Amino acid sequence: MNLLWPRFLIAFLGLLPNDWSSQIFLIARLLGIVLIPTDRVSDLSGACSARNVSIVMSHPPGQLVQPENVADSMLTPDDMNPTVTGEDDQKRDQTLNSPMLSAREPALGATANASIVDSLIAQQMINLSPQDRENSYMDVHCIPNFIEEIPILVESSLVLFEMEISSIPAAEKKAYTVATTMNPEYCHKTDLRLAFLRADMFDCKKAAARFIRHFQVKLDLFGQRNLAVDITQDDLNSSDMEALYSGHAQILATPDRGGRRICLWAVSDAIAERRLSEKAKLRREFYNGMTILRDQEAQKRGCALIRCCFSPCGGAKKHDFGWTFPKLGPSLPIRIVAVHLCYSDDDNCRNAWEQENATINMSLDPPSRVRVRTHYGSPKECLASLQRYGIEPESISLEGGGEKFRRELVAQRIQERLNCPRRTTIHVPSQYDVLFGKGSPVQNHSGNRKFRELVSRHEEEYEKAKKGEKIGLAQKVVDAVYASSGMFLKPEGNIWLSVDNNVAREKVSTAFRTQRIAEKRSGQR
Repeated sequence: MNLLWPRFLIAFLGLLPNDWSSQIFLIARLLGIVLIPTDRVSDLSGACSARNVSIVMSHPPGQLVQPENVADSMLTPDDMNPTVTGEDDQKRDQTLNSPMLSAREPALGATANASIVDSLIAQQMINLSPQDRENSYMDVHCIPNFIEEIPILVESSLVLFEMEISSIPAAEKKAYTVATTMNPEYCHKTDLRLAFLRADMFDCKKAAARFIRHFQVKLDLFGQRNLAVDITQDDLNSSDMEALYSGHAQILATPDRGGRRICLWAVSDAIAERRLSEKAKLRREFYNGMTILRDQEAQKRGCALIRCCFSPCGGAKKHDFGWTFPKLGPSLPIRIVAVHLCYSDDDNCRNAWEQENATINMSLDPPSRVRVRTHYGSPKECLASLQRYGIEPESISLEGGGEKFRRELVAQRIQERLNCPRRTTIHVPSQYDVLFGKGSPVQNHSGNRKFRELVSRHEEEYEKAKKGEKIGLAQKVVDAVYASSGMFLKPEGNIWLSVDNNVAREKVSTAFRTQRIAEKRSGQR
């Protein structure tokens, strides 16, 4: 660690502001001293109150300031795979082993026992510090609770964040090391790192642990090829896209009263949702989580999660996903402010829903667990209950199985794909892509139909053009496809590869000739 000091100090000097008081503050933080100059107290009071950094404390050089609840500062695989025993507060191994998302069922049979879980949660509430209890109350009841990001806090936190990453043993950050080798610019993006700092209220140690865990989970879900890039719909296979477009999981357009984004899981068809593979659903939620974070306000204010299950309880018998999904939370740069579980009050299903509720609770880390609220009743009753927590019923429509929201979701997903840079390797072509190949599936693809219409509009002009001009017209059609975010794709096994411009232009010329031959045969010429 001592060898890193000269390099960090030199890099840090470039961040120093001009006034001497700010310089003292930043250097003091680097040396492990929490120091607030008197002329900065008013500026920093709001930012530091959430971290309890309002007193002067000295630490030896190289020893970073620890949060009060050190045991919870770095979640481990055991934290995310708790066993339901009577000793929930036992010490955990401080490791980051792979795979991060392997499920381990509770010790008490196939599901967690609801009464034991309730007692454990009550015990954890008692053990929370007064500040943590106040924060959880504010978050759940939609009271604004986020840090004011003044420049001095942001700059110093980014330096400490890098130091925390460097202090993690190499064996525990293998995925991150591979990612930095593949694309160092991506791994060191300020916007990406700030998202993780915001998720943990600028607690640099927790944020660094979350950052390292993020790359390990990303490697487990998407493989090394996508480790150092933002995940887009081009990276999802057909099963993932089915899960993404199913409408069961979506980001609502209307935020809650606190301006936080709302993620809704409205399982209207439990059987259809259960047919989806667990990995497809996990990849869907990873994509959803990272999509939310394109909005900086969502990073700062956090997100509320709502799960609605009003269908027959056939979907409540399998708990693997309920056990593994919450493990995604500690790997994504999302601050979960509230979790609302809405279930049918049907006597025949209530026991099953209670077991699922217990499983989800035990899968969550302690800070998220105390933010869970469960609502039983009809859809109307549950929506009325959510209103007490700042979520307007009008923002959630469950009528007709949520079909209205599914239609809106499809439009939202299409727009998301158009806003992202395209890959050269595609699993599922978009509706604007032009496919090479034969057969009705290719010819009936929406992108191919649009392509034929585009060729027909320029056909007369193409026939009258000279040889040199025809190349220009063919290029004009190619550019029109690219302008609509479409691509020219050829099949390669189970994937589609983007072809170069010359091959695309030749396909356009062939399409013009094919159109002319077809019209001659039909007697139109």
